[in-house]
Amino acid sequence: MLLMKSTQELIVKFDGNKYDEHSISASELAEALVALGELIEETNKVVNSKQANIIVNVKAHEAGSFELLLDVYQQSAPLIDQFVQVFGSNTMGAVLNANEIIGLLFGNEGILDLIKWLKNRKIQNIEPTVLSDGSEGYSVQTEDSEERKITKFELEAFRSVKIRKTVETITKKRIEKGAKEISFIYKDNDKTVVNKIDSSNASYFEAPEDVDEHLSMIEEVVSLEIVNIAFKDNNKWRFTDGATTFYAIVDDEDFISKVKSNQSAFAHDDILKVKLEKSQYITGSGLKTEYRIIRVLEHRSRARQLEMPFKRDI
Repeated sequence: MLLMKSTQELIVKFDGNKYDEHSISASELAEALVALGELIEETNKVVNSKQANIIVNVKAHEAGSFELLLDVYQQSAPLIDQFVQVFGSNTMGAVLNANEIIGLLFGNEGILDLIKWLKNRKIQNIEPTVLSDGSEGYSVQTEDSEERKITKFELEAFRSVKIRKTVETITKKRIEKGAKEISFIYKDNDKTVVNKIDSSNASYFEAPEDVDEHLSMIEEVVSLEIVNIAFKDNNKWRFTDGATTFYAIVDDEDFISKVKSNQSAFAHDDILKVKLEKSQYITGSGLKTEYRIIRVLEHRSRARQLEMPFKRDI
């Protein structure tokens, strides 16, 4: 697919008694606009990677309940343009244009429609399949054996934590705050596509709880300087290794017992030689690192003493 520039208009209409005067509070408008912008931009990032840039602008506020008219403008990234000029085609893979991005989200077979079809049912299985147009896709099977075929782009967008959370913000949360119905309207060629959310299906759009993905775990023996000691929050002490300051859970029960019974005395800046476990995760907000001290091997004071020429016994 050759992509240079594309634009697509999207109307978002809020219906309900609170919008009878065609007005909306500034805070609610800001939240809706930010969520819509993030949703469309994140979807473009998920399905197109760095191959295309997208901008969402508010063109006007149309009369009738309360409507937002958004202008979605997309342009291929400079690197893609260079490939097109050199090779005469996009050799870096298919790119969804602005109309296809909007369709992927708000179309009759898009993400919103997929969520409404699921109705909070558990997905039992997802397996590769061939779609009606001959392209590769996936078959989604629910716990009660109902099946639906989706594209690879739908699956990528549906799995995105950020996309699901922003979808919840512009649907379920808007209904909870007083909207009776929310309509997403756009033109697909000569056809007008309308997707509506109301109180009967708003609960389906609650984003699933984000689960951290474990990346790696290493154990090493290191020396750490004590910055702060605490016996709350799972014995999470603060340390520095000379370059980085971090919190670590002290999981050596014998060591903690000695400290609590005053069998081991501490001063600020004391040094511990420990067996340290370092684990990394991907979370909804990015990379996270956790530290755990499995065992304290040695405790020494940071205070250094001068070497003196003591006479040795013969």
